[in-house]
Amino acid sequence: MEIYRIEKLHEDLYCIRETESVNIYVILGEEKALVLDTGYGYGDLIGEIRKITDKPLVAAVTHGDPDHAMGSFHFDQVYINPADLPDLIAFDHPQFKRLTLDYRLHKMPQLKGKINEEAFMATSLAEVQFLPLQENDVLDLGGLSLEVIAIPGHSQGSVAFYESQRQWLFTGDTITAYNIWNHSAFPQHCSPLSVLMASYKKIAAMRDQIQEIYPAHGEKPLGTEIIDSDMACVRDLCRNYAGDALIETFVGPAYRHQYQDRILLYSKPMLEEALKNGVEE
Repeated sequence: MEIYRIEKLHEDLYCIRETESVNIYVILGEEKALVLDTGYGYGDLIGEIRKITDKPLVAAVTHGDPDHAMGSFHFDQVYINPADLPDLIAFDHPQFKRLTLDYRLHKMPQLKGKINEEAFMATSLAEVQFLPLQENDVLDLGGLSLEVIAIPGHSQGSVAFYESQRQWLFTGDTITAYNIWNHSAFPQHCSPLSVLMASYKKIAAMRDQIQEIYPAHGEKPLGTEIIDSDMACVRDLCRNYAGDALIETFVGPAYRHQYQDRILLYSKPMLEEALKNGVEE
């Protein structure tokens, strides 16, 4: 197994799969290429991108989780919603980087020897210039542009990127066929479930303008029906949580709720807030 694997999805859209887990997208305009999410940064990401294109690169992240933004050290500038920047900087610490590396190697021992552990541990985000992303910002690549849509919930600063000509929506971890992860070791990281539900509704209102959803993990592209499944899972949690098991994740314990094929990981305070205040705004 190699650290990276390139998949061509369309003539102007590629996915670089990092450790068979994280989807890093490369979107080609006439003048520039957008690298959407930067992964953990376990290998030579720039070298992989240069197998796809020699265009000038613009880098942006859907949110500040380490598996999607720690690899930002590969770039001089990276766009991020400022709400997620403090947590990303907190993740840029030897203890936490060691934790993520040990987790990945335990889960995928075949990567042992493929990842230069010493080089990864020596990386730093200190020299990266982080540029702010806000609702309605547009990244123009020449003949192709992506609009920023704020979708807080999974994290305070989660954003989606929408390409209107092809009707592509890149959703980060907010919508995936992987699971609904709304639990973090950083208590301020995730929003109340009502905020997540509002983001689902915001995307659902666009469904007639979306052909393909591209998530940051797992199967791709997804159809818009997954939005309804996610909303149904959140609603079901508030009615049927009694049997949910407490499980261990690499950032601490979380409760696991399953509804049909959807899995929602959550914390007890998050559930208590939802039961008190509801999940519908």
